[in-house]
Amino acid sequence: MTLLDYEDDNGLAAEYVLGLLTPDEVREVEERLGIDPEFRALVARWTEDLVSLTDDIPSIAPPRPLEGMVMRRLFPEAEPARRGWGWWPWLLGGVAAAALAVVALNPQLLSRSGQPDYAARIAAEDGSLVVEASFDRDSGRLELRRLSGAAPEGRDLELWLVELPEGTTISLGVLRRDEATTVVEVGPDLAPVFESNALAISEEPLGGSPTGQATGQVLALGPITDL
Repeated sequence: MTLLDYEDDNGLAAEYVLGLLTPDEVREVEERLGIDPEFRALVARWTEDLVSLTDDIPSIAPPRPLEGMVMRRLFPEAEPARRGWGWWPWLLGGVAAAALAVVALNPQLLSRSGQPDYAARIAAEDGSLVVEASFDRDSGRLELRRLSGAAPEGRDLELWLVELPEGTTISLGVLRRDEATTVVEVGPDLAPVFESNALAISEEPLGGSPTGQATGQVLALGPITDL
């Protein structure tokens, strides 16, 4: 697949915003964004439209006892004062609804071969860290593209698969520090776990958590959307 295979710029801009392009396609699009103001405006409109789909979704805070119980089950080793996950119910509901709405409005986005089975936008509440993920179940290829943010000095960003509602977590490895794109090979035993669950990112000691559970601050969370 090359950018010449796209029938129109609208579909190309939409797939770029949704994080459905390959790394090579992303590089081509970003080169074009630097020289084509009309295409840049089209990408900006798609970004605004996607965000606006969550405007009517109310933010619902969970009862404090329930929130604390869920957090302890998700990351039992994390320091309570550093978790900062009071926003996660809004994120899971709002972002999932936005992604599903965009796909429903634009079914042609899913027509090309090689389409991943699942996608997720793993984001901090303030946008300081945004990572887009796409997963192909047959090949076991999980591709992560960091759009903003970086690991704190002397720390690594670790990716977690969060099973809901049980709250168990599985480490999927550490994101590359020197490149925006990280590719993870997921075993066939884990592939079914991606359905209806979530991905999270925490900051950990260099090389990743030594305990198999998050020990540092949870920076971002995103629901996994079935495409």
